[in-house]
Amino acid sequence: CKISDYADEPENAHMVPKEEATWYCANTMSVYATNQQMSESNPTTDTANLLSLQKDLHSAFDRSIFVFVPKGAAFYVHLLVRTPDFCPIYHNREVSGLTTAVSPQFLFARFAWAIFPFAKAFIKRSGTRITTWNQVSEIWEE
Repeated sequence: CKISDYADEPENAHMVPKEEATWYCANTMSVYATNQQMSESNPTTDTANLLSLQKDLHSAFDRSIFVFVPKGAAFYVHLLVRTPDFCPIYHNREVSGLTTAVSPQFLFARFAWAIFPFAKAFIKRSGTRITTWNQVSEIWEE
């Protein structure tokens, strides 16, 4: 597992999810793939779009519990949903060598895919809004 360094029973997590194959093709994401000739019926299986994660982290990643965010030259685990188990262990943990394992463009696509549902209500709401980032609690406040 790229995050925990556990070697038992790793699973391949897709940065651009399998169900987003149509989006993947429409946005020519194959230019960021290792094998740019991948089949259009299964394009998201390229190794540049796959990351080895242990089962529980893979499940949490697929449910948008966390994302990978850039901070300086490195990527870190950032929890979007606070959990009693993952938060103290993995939140703000650097994932070394992440961009050698997967394409950074796929990481950014996954980041957007994960956060847009959280932002939908905020974006659709009318009126003026002012938000600030609370560095202590690490949440946005209105």
